[in-house]
Amino acid sequence: KRIIIADEVDRYRLTLGDDGLTWDQITARGQAWSTEKKVLAISTPTTAVGSIISQLHNEGDQHQYYVPCPYCGFMQLLDFSSDKGAGLAWDYKNGRIDKRSLRFICSGPGCGKDIRENQKPKMLLGGEWRATARAIDEGIASFHINGLYSPFLSWYEMAKGYDEAQNSPEKKQTFFN
Repeated sequence: KRIIIADEVDRYRLTLGDDGLTWDQITARGQAWSTEKKVLAISTPTTAVGSIISQLHNEGDQHQYYVPCPYCGFMQLLDFSSDKGAGLAWDYKNGRIDKRSLRFICSGPGCGKDIRENQKPKMLLGGEWRATARAIDEGIASFHINGLYSPFLSWYEMAKGYDEAQNSPEKKQTFFN
């Protein structure tokens, strides 16, 4: 197999002068190997418009990582609640996020239990990647995962970043990148 690895593709220039589109030039390097090639594109999306990685992700089968609730076993994504009754939630105390109130609310039918961050490692071990779309061509796998899954980022730090980003377009772009 021939492997082409392109890291941080959304930071690439769109074109290579008179040589054409950068991404087309990269993938052309593997044409001679036909089905014997693998192309791995890695990046954080920068902006919605003109994002190479977002386009590539949308062309693939869009895998997301589902984790089980430690109480009911319901498989779900780790995300922010945004007033939908499930997901990462917190309370405020004296105008600040109350760190002790942080919890992930299960979205399982009839569950809704609070999951604490110390339960995250077990949830991650029981998780699985699931395709959420149909790829435009067979064999195009794409994956997305957010910082809530990271063993190196606390839910508190993520909640603070999310909260601060709500009133600033620049901070919102930084947070979601």
